[in-house]
Amino acid sequence: MYSSEKKLKKVFFALLTGLIAATVIVACSKEEEEDDDMSEILAATIHAKWVISTPNSDYTFFEFSKTGRYIAVDSNIRIIYFGTYRIDKSKIILNGCGTINAIAITNEKFTFSFTHFETGKINEYVANRAKDVIPSSNSTSMLCRTWVIDKVSIDENLMPEKNIADLINKYGENWKDIEEELLNEELVETRVYFSRAGTYLWIHYGDDSNDGEAILAEWKWVNKEETTFYYSKNKWTTSRIVQINELNDTDLILQEGWEIYHLSPVQQITLLQSLRATNNIK
Repeated sequence: MYSSEKKLKKVFFALLTGLIAATVIVACSKEEEEDDDMSEILAATIHAKWVISTPNSDYTFFEFSKTGRYIAVDSNIRIIYFGTYRIDKSKIILNGCGTINAIAITNEKFTFSFTHFETGKINEYVANRAKDVIPSSNSTSMLCRTWVIDKVSIDENLMPEKNIADLINKYGENWKDIEEELLNEELVETRVYFSRAGTYLWIHYGDDSNDGEAILAEWKWVNKEETTFYYSKNKWTTSRIVQINELNDTDLILQEGWEIYHLSPVQQITLLQSLRATNNIK
C-alpha cells in the first residue's frame, strides 16, 4: 500500500512538474509573441510626430523618421535630443537619450513609459499623433529627410552696401573669401532636418559631438511650385523665407538672403550618433 502511494505521488509530482513547465513555456511563448506583435506595430506606426498630452510632462514631443532618426524636445523647448533609434520588441532605443517602453499604440494615440539614460528617471506619457501639415508631393518627399551642409557661399549682389563696407573695413579687399571661410567653419557639418509634420531643425555638433546648438522651427511651402518655404521659430508670430535653388535626390541648395547653403543627404546611419543641443530661440 505504501509503495503504491509512493509511486502515485511520484507520478503526480512528475505530472505537476510537467504541467508547470508547460505553463511557463506557454506563458513565455505568449509574451514573446506579444513582443513580436508590438515590434511589428511600432515599425508600421511610429513614424510620426507624437505630441505629449500628459500634464506637467518633461517633454513636448517625440518625432521619429522612417530613416531611423528621432527628435526629443523637453517641455521648455530648450533641450533637444537628435540621433538614431532602433526598435527592440516593445522598446524603442533612443541612442544618447533613453528608452521608450511601448504600452499601447494606435494610429492616433501612443501610451508609453520613458527612461532617461542619464538620470534613470521613469515616467509614463500619453501622446497624440500630430497631423502631417505639409501636403504630399514629389518636392516634399525629396525635401523631408536629414541633410548635411557641405559648403556655404555668399551672393554679394544681394548683400547691402553697408554690410560690404563694414566687411571691407574689417577684413580688407579679400572680405568675401574670409567671410565665407568663417561661415564654413561655423556651419559645415550642420544637420538640417525637414518633416511632413512641419518640423524644421538645424542642429550643429560643434567641437563636442555630444553637445551643440540647435534651431527648432516650423516650416511650410510659400508657393504651389514649392520652390520657396517659410519657417518660424515662434509659432508664426514672425517668419523668414528661404529660396530653394536646387532640389533632387543628391543635392539641396538653399538661399536665405545673401547666404547660400549647399547640402547633401545624410546617407549612412551611425547607430551611436546622437546630440544633446540647446535650442537657440532668439
